[in-house]
Amino acid sequence: MVASSFLTVRARVGRALLQLARPLGEDLGSGRIRLRHKISQSDLAAMAGVARESVSRTINEWLRQKVLEGSARTGYVVHEAKLKGEAAAEE
Repeated sequence: MVASSFLTVRARVGRALLQLARPLGEDLGSGRIRLRHKISQSDLAAMAGVARESVSRTINEWLRQKVLEGSARTGYVVHEAKLKGEAAAEE
């Protein structure tokens, strides 16, 4: 917990999404994982220890960059390698 408090918002949100994707996700192949569960930005913010607004900005940026696809309502498709890069890039 202490170590994660020194990570950037992007890294913290990325790690939270990866923690959800591994046990709850469906492997689509090609390094993509589908999260069918509805995940609120507030829940992600609580998991990452950041403000909901920061999660919103981060997710919108990742949607533009194709790190994520989908939406909170329909579920996200996570490009695992790209998201791992985001979660580890700024350690």
